Amino acid sequence: MMISVLMVESKVKSDLRVKALLPKAFSIIQTIYQPGIVIAPQQVTSTQWIIGFNHTSLSFLAYRFLEQLLYPLDLKGGISYGKWDKEELWDSPVVVYATYALDEAKDLKAIQVLYNANYMEDQLTNMLLKSWSHILYEQSEIQRTLRFSYEIQNPLFLSYGMIKEDWPFDEMEAVELLKVPFYQAYEKLQDYQMMDFKKKKALRCIDLHQAISSESYLVTGLFKKGYATAMAAMNHTTRQNRMIIFC
Repeated sequence: MMISVLMVESKVKSDLRVKALLPKAFSIIQTIYQPGIVIAPQQVTSTQWIIGFNHTSLSFLAYRFLEQLLYPLDLKGGISYGKWDKEELWDSPVVVYATYALDEAKDLKAIQVLYNANYMEDQLTNMLLKSWSHILYEQSEIQRTLRFSYEIQNPLFLSYGMIKEDWPFDEMEAVELLKVPFYQAYEKLQDYQMMDFKKKKALRCIDLHQAISSESYLVTGLFKKGYATAMAAMNHTTRQNRMIIFC
């Protein structure tokens, strides 16, 4: 059976709060991505987790969501596509490929996640992932923090692998509370107040298959207008300040 695997690892290995954060984060992923999960989240080490999906796109979206949910905790990722043997999970090619991708990503400071399907074309995919990682790397700490307050209102969505409503916002709020001590480690985030989930707008998913036209090579319109005021309220700032920081 051919599947995609996402393997992630936190760079912080000794903090008990990290060990509490990761299971909660993957519980959220398991709820949102349940229709597309073929391997339930499993803990490999205290700071390393693995999960399997029916499509590579879901692995990337899940990593993208985790990266925002857990920031400022630095989370490296490896995504793979390959054969899965139910009897020999850890020796399956798809898991071996994910391990190689994760190990390489961990060695590169400005790279968040890499892809490995054991094809020459993987290099093209990784060029895109490196460009995406570079955009994140160039953002300020507060910019990266604010991204999640938009994502939980207007998230990217794939109908074949995600639920469209009843997202576990209470669990996300619990993760946000656990992250508070990590904000203190960054000078520019020390005054950041915990996000107020009660101020967000109703969940409105962006179906990628509907939003992206096969007739156009240019993808636009994935970021919707009308969320500046809500994001400002969620992050205890003004609409003007939020626009300056987020742009």
